[in-house]
Amino acid sequence: MSHLSKLFWALVMWIVAGIVITLLHETPAWSMNTFLWVVTDELTPTGVLASTIIMLVLMILFVGVMVRAWAVKNRFLLGQMSVGGTFAVVMYMMNLLLKNRYERIRPCHHIEVATECPLIGNFSYPSNHTVIAFGLAAGLAFAVPRLAYLVYPLAMVEGIARVIAGHHYPHDVLAGATLGMFGVLGALMATQFVVLAVVGDKDSRRLTSDADK
Repeated sequence: MSHLSKLFWALVMWIVAGIVITLLHETPAWSMNTFLWVVTDELTPTGVLASTIIMLVLMILFVGVMVRAWAVKNRFLLGQMSVGGTFAVVMYMMNLLLKNRYERIRPCHHIEVATECPLIGNFSYPSNHTVIAFGLAAGLAFAVPRLAYLVYPLAMVEGIARVIAGHHYPHDVLAGATLGMFGVLGALMATQFVVLAVVGDKDSRRLTSDADK
């Protein structure tokens, strides 16, 4: 795929993310009804625990791949992971701005749940945890494609766990997943030429092959 094609698809991803976030900023009826259906006092502690564990697993995987890339001197993989991690943080910061712009109150402030609810000023839309989970998953899957079969399901379960915990409506999670995944993937596609310029095209082919072994 040419660099111009990558820029085009990156732009498409960012536009889609923007459209989804804009369309979902008001709580839809289906989201409210789904929340009321899945959230129970018996399951909310499990949601909190699962969310914490999955986030730790994704972070450990991300750091582990970076450490391995550094240890074997795989500059291309290390560069891809560094860019992915950087833009995952950028999406997180962008999400904080969106939260403060929309100021959507968490469902656990409207409906009593068995777990502790974040402070009233810690807004709900979009879901920060889901942005981070899908951002890390996108970075891992882009750099090491075979990991996609592991990290994307983990990110999906993270989003579901945030709903079960009573901290988010489903549409909070959907918006967060879109921002995290499309935001990071788009950025990686748009900036891949920078990594190629640093390590060289020959290096990138060899090192990518090594990474898949």
